[in-house]
Amino acid sequence: MKVMSNRIVVSDVDGTIVRRSLVLNHAAKLHEEGIIDFGELPSQWQADPKNEGLITQLAELYRDSLTGLTLDGLGVDAYIQDVVIDPKNFYSTLARLRELRKFGAQVFLISGSPSFLVERFAAHFGFQGIGSEYVMDEFGRFTGECVGMFSSKAKQTSLESLGLKQYDEVLAFGDTESDRPLFNNAHYSVLVEPTKATHEALATVVNEVIYD
Repeated sequence: MKVMSNRIVVSDVDGTIVRRSLVLNHAAKLHEEGIIDFGELPSQWQADPKNEGLITQLAELYRDSLTGLTLDGLGVDAYIQDVVIDPKNFYSTLARLRELRKFGAQVFLISGSPSFLVERFAAHFGFQGIGSEYVMDEFGRFTGECVGMFSSKAKQTSLESLGLKQYDEVLAFGDTESDRPLFNNAHYSVLVEPTKATHEALATVVNEVIYD
């Protein structure tokens, strides 16, 4: 692969690099360990991981359940370590991103998962992470407020902050329609494990589709 130091990669995380979801997998782990009780939602989501309704319900319950808590006791570092050491957690896109980074590309992960997960995950691979900001008070306790990175609009705003026009080549990876801004701003776009509806909706803005 030719070295290109003026290349940038922008990628989603959940369903694009990590199978299922960085944040929802964390919710399921907290539930299994008895740290936070999420009721039946983790098992329902695990049985139907593409169900948008269950995804939203569990993500919102996760956010709300952290209110008043701090990062201490959530096992974030141990969880990220468990994720990164198991190759079964990833699509082939991770190896591809690592190869691009090895040859000089800057890699930015833009995700709706919490920044305290995304940034640690990204740093492990030499990437940079931009996630949803879970607001904390002066004592480090979660307030229940969240500046989300879920929508197309939020992702577009993040892309604008990266100054993409300064790069000779922009590559994008994503798996849902909310990743359209990544594709629209890229010279080459890769769609990962899309549903049939997503594939059809994004067919005109992607160059490659991956099914792992």
